[in-house]
Amino acid sequence: MSKKGRAVVYLLTFFGVLTSAVLLCVFLLFRVAQIEVTGDQVYSASDILKICGYETGDNLVFLPTKEQEEQLERELPYIEKAEVRKRLPGTLEISVTAAKVGACIESGGSWLYLSENGKLLERQDKPMAGVMQIVGVTPEDSTLGTGLKLSDANVETVFRQIMAKLVELDAVNKFTKLDLSDLYNIRIWYEGRIQFLLGNAADLAYKVEFGYKIASDPKSIGTQETGTLDLTVANDVKRSTFTADKPGENNSASSVGGDSGTVPDSSSNDSSGEGDTSDDGRDGGIPDDYFTGGGDSSDGDTGGDTGDIGDTGDTWDTGDDGGTGDTGGTWDAGDGAGEGDGM
Repeated sequence: MSKKGRAVVYLLTFFGVLTSAVLLCVFLLFRVAQIEVTGDQVYSASDILKICGYETGDNLVFLPTKEQEEQLERELPYIEKAEVRKRLPGTLEISVTAAKVGACIESGGSWLYLSENGKLLERQDKPMAGVMQIVGVTPEDSTLGTGLKLSDANVETVFRQIMAKLVELDAVNKFTKLDLSDLYNIRIWYEGRIQFLLGNAADLAYKVEFGYKIASDPKSIGTQETGTLDLTVANDVKRSTFTADKPGENNSASSVGGDSGTVPDSSSNDSSGEGDTSDDGRDGGIPDDYFTGGGDSSDGDTGGDTGDIGDTGDTWDTGDDGGTGDTGGTWDAGDGAGEGDGM
């Protein structure tokens, strides 16, 4: 054999040995030695592993992940996002992000609970106190573990816009009711005591944020004040008008039927998706307690009345720090200067 031919043989042999070594590492060395379940502990590790089907000794490199992630999110509704990560040489990590209850929708005589991102979590006979109620909508599909689908695409778009803004403001648990029965007269209630009149669907995110900044500022509206905040043209004129309730009136929208902020214990929770036989009506795959992310869903300020405003017609813009007069104080965007009373 010529010198050139021998060189080719040596080269092929070298690559053959290298390939064999790589395959040996893949099939023999990179085995699952440890499985970790990390993140939010909304379900037990055993429930999660039962669905994934992973076992120690599995080949780490060729282990499928996408299907298991989707299955976890579908069969365990309170998992908002599941992510399977491979860490060489032998660790498999299943990271869980829990869904936070954001709202509930009346459907078929009961209530569907939704995550802040619009995922269907579970069905209960009544709404839970402290969870925003959505009225005037009709779910197209009530399959738990899937995203919300409404029969009216326009209503669904409006709902998602408002929820996205509330999540951005970290204010979902500050609102108690959202009425989408009329897209030309959209209304939402802050802390069950201040009704926001949003008007039509134009610039909803702006109007919601505008109203929230006013309602949450005790220098603008007192912490005990009730009434109506008109934001229907706030996107055009950069102003809103608050009308306080008269003595004896209360236009608040309080939670209906909810008697506490906790969930009844489900002693026969079945994470396999086959359902349970407990008398609280909870389906399989539902944790015993709602995940709140460690926060207190009822931490709104209900203390002493500070900075109360006048009786009717106070008008604000987000650049102002206070109000004057019984019949209205006006502030323009950018300068914060009051224009006097009796608008």
